[in-house]
Amino acid sequence: MVGGEDMALFEHFPYTNFQDLNLDELLRYMRELLAKMQELETLVGGYNDRIADLENFMEQMENGEFPPAFLASLYAWLSDHVPEILADAIKMVWFGLTADGYFVAYIPNSWDDIQFNTTEYDISIPLQPEYGHLVLSAR
Repeated sequence: MVGGEDMALFEHFPYTNFQDLNLDELLRYMRELLAKMQELETLVGGYNDRIADLENFMEQMENGEFPPAFLASLYAWLSDHVPEILADAIKMVWFGLTADGYFVAYIPNSWDDIQFNTTEYDISIPLQPEYGHLVLSAR
């Protein structure tokens, strides 16, 4: 049926008066969104220059052309941190074997207060009677 009964369905749908909608709120939101997008565009626009500068810097580094400012900052960093790094490395103890097969410990001077001994060679310990165990003790 084309007439009465089919058209009756549309009479039950809710009626909307578009003039009753608050379009001012939607416009205010859209203006805020546009302002945020413009702010974001200015932020992102600045990064393109920084990315180009970094790519140029990396190309110079790969070619072995170090910029003077980089060399100055590297020298300053090395001056500040290398003594600390070396001081930590000097405190380390290295162990190895001599050319004739003896066990050796390379000990820095900062470890002078620690005594290195070997069981049953230069020290006897009842709890460790086996030969050749390393014993560390305070002087």
